[in-house]
This record gives sequence, structure tokens and C-alpha cells, in this order.
Amino acid sequence: MNDECLLALYDYLIPDAKAVLKVLTTIEATTMENLKLHGHLRTQQVRKGVWGLMSGGLITYELGQPVSLSENGRRLITLLKSKE
Repeated sequence: MNDECLLALYDYLIPDAKAVLKVLTTIEATTMENLKLHGHLRTQQVRKGVWGLMSGGLITYELGQPVSLSENGRRLITLLKSKE
């Protein structure tokens, strides 16, 4: 995905997805429970956030496996950091 598309996708993410993405900027790969704890989120917020990021192709996750950023997710984080 090109940079403009990634930034546009970020603009349309729901707040729960942005909160989960923020946690994943500091923790490479983690469990749903750690996302909840480190992001100070409720279980439903984590589920909605993970679903939103998965549907955008920004993370990889399978039941029982850690949540981690995809290549596009890592690129988006780099773009967001460079905008700061």
C-alpha cells in the first residue's frame, strides 16, 4: 500500500483501533490481554480495535497467537512518527 493510502486509512480508523495501534508502537507483538492492560482499554475496545486494524491489513492476528504489526502497519507507524 502506498504512503498516501496508509495515511488516509489511518484518518478513517475508529478510536479503538487507533488506541490499539498506539500500544503496538511500543510493544512489538503482544497478547490481547497486554493490549488491554497497556492501553488501559476494556476487552470490547481491544476486540473492536484489533478487528479494525486487521480489516485494514495493519496487523496480523490469529486466535491464540500474538497480535503484531504487518509490514503496512510498521510503515504507517514510521509515517506517523515522521509527521510529528
